[in-house]
Amino acid sequence: MSKRKGGTPEEELEDFAKRMISDIDDFDAAADADTWMEFVQDKIDPSPGQLDALITHRADVWSMQFDVGVGRAAYERTWGEQKVYTDAATGRFISKTTAQEKLKPFIPRFK
Repeated sequence: MSKRKGGTPEEELEDFAKRMISDIDDFDAAADADTWMEFVQDKIDPSPGQLDALITHRADVWSMQFDVGVGRAAYERTWGEQKVYTDAATGRFISKTTAQEKLKPFIPRFK
């Protein structure tokens, strides 16, 4: 399942879940349990056991935001949901493009 050598099955699943992230929209999928489940099903069509395990590791993927330095929030507006990104160090709003740039160095680590 993982290109990682060694480790426990739990560590292997965590690594696999993180490797599924290829851009900021994928990263956003981990913010919501239902969205994450759809994301995982679209990416790999897992068995029920795999799906349960990957749903459990959603929190591991979402905790990457602290490593990446990007926070995410969603606000319900009259026109629908508005996603915003923040710099974790300063708390200031950043663009989606800036958030994507901050995520890029972390992507090869999981492939």
